[in-house]
Amino acid sequence: MLSKETKATLDVIVEGKPYTCNSFIAIERLYQWADNCDESCTLWNLYLDLIGYSEEIYGGSLLHLDVYSVSQVLGYQELCLLGDALKVFEDNGYDRVYEWITYYMDVMEEQNERA
Repeated sequence: MLSKETKATLDVIVEGKPYTCNSFIAIERLYQWADNCDESCTLWNLYLDLIGYSEEIYGGSLLHLDVYSVSQVLGYQELCLLGDALKVFEDNGYDRVYEWITYYMDVMEEQNERA
């Protein structure tokens, strides 16, 4: 769970547009769920691969799974979270989503280092 300080930090302004937790709450929920599950790497990395973030930022896919493997890893809850996180693109473009994910992961990393 994010602290009030972290939530306030996520309300930063990038290129004059505020990033509020409400706009990207589905991605935050997916990250939090993945962070607390045994398949954390798989679910979060699958999302990053699906949206092209891993290719753009890291230069390649994070997972090398076939369709059969994915269906064995993801259950109903994971698929719903993944679907909601993908819907963020309805009102935001790739650039905004990628910037928010990068910023969010930086904030989470800093928070984990403090803990």
